[in-house]
Amino acid sequence: MIYEPHSFLMMINVEYQGKKHTWRWDTKEGRTNIPDASLKSSGLEVLTVQPMMFENSLQLKGELKFPDNFESFITPKASGTLVKTYRTIGDKVSKGDLLATVQSQDVIRLNAERTIAQDTLQFTRKKMEQERALWQKRVSPEIDYINAEREFDNAHVRVNELSNIINSYGGSGNGMIEVRAAMSGTVLEILSAIGTNVNPSTPMFKIANTSQLLAVVNIPADKLNVVKTSNKVTIQSQTTASEEALGRIKYISDVIDPKTRTAQAFVEIPNQFNWRSGQLISAQIFESQSMKPMVVREDALQTYRDWDVVFLRVGDDFEVRPLELGEKFNGFVEVKSGLKVGQKYAAGNSYLIKAELGKSGASHDH
Repeated sequence: MIYEPHSFLMMINVEYQGKKHTWRWDTKEGRTNIPDASLKSSGLEVLTVQPMMFENSLQLKGELKFPDNFESFITPKASGTLVKTYRTIGDKVSKGDLLATVQSQDVIRLNAERTIAQDTLQFTRKKMEQERALWQKRVSPEIDYINAEREFDNAHVRVNELSNIINSYGGSGNGMIEVRAAMSGTVLEILSAIGTNVNPSTPMFKIANTSQLLAVVNIPADKLNVVKTSNKVTIQSQTTASEEALGRIKYISDVIDPKTRTAQAFVEIPNQFNWRSGQLISAQIFESQSMKPMVVREDALQTYRDWDVVFLRVGDDFEVRPLELGEKFNGFVEVKSGLKVGQKYAAGNSYLIKAELGKSGASHDH
């Protein structure tokens, strides 16, 4: 049986009474001639039938944020008045860099207490030394020396205690506190003005390590059963679709929003395109993979009579080839039957071949 379209070459060789006879029958249906030299100018491409991995995916929306451990709000360690800032928005800083100084009445008070404690320490040292000498000469009892030594130890502890508190505040002897970067990154915001009062609950700077982002993707409740933490995800900016980052789901929220009926998936991605926190994104979450033995590019498909077809390259001709199609993925279509791997077909402006066949009046008669 010769399947449609009926395009074939048939030769019959017969030998009768010592004589040989040959009949040749050449018929071409659904074919048109386009030489190689005309392909480029017509926008036609000749591609090869080949296998491809198809990945089922969900198309979802979301937005970007910095991971919690990649941003920091810097606060002073004691209350006071902001005197000076040393960095501005956009500056790159390293952990420990000086950002600002704050004049703190608390640190001034602690310095005064430490001065008194240091005086007390000197007094108790002299007293302890005197009591030791008197005890060694057997002039006074040992208990007086022991008590003096205890007073000296307590005074020493108090001086160390006050010094540690002042140092923990980043304070100095003049009552100034040094405010330093808690992490390396970029200064995104300066939240306090010079001359204003600040305290340990007042954010002064916002610093973020912008090399990493977290894509927060909204997943409909009815799709949660197919989304796993191991799923691969591609993230695209909604404003610049050509920029695409690859990541994997790190965590899926256990809470479904009662208003939107969605749960949030968190995807860690590198910030290779200098994206920003709060930016809207599109996410493609890949569910599963399957290898398709034969695929063609989607723009190669045309309709011819009642068939889905591509135009197969046969010499300088293109011939209609009906197909049984399957799934689509990323601009390609699975071919279940009608082609063989390695065959050449027309893509790009393949509609021109269909138009050419229409002009040539290709017929179909039985």
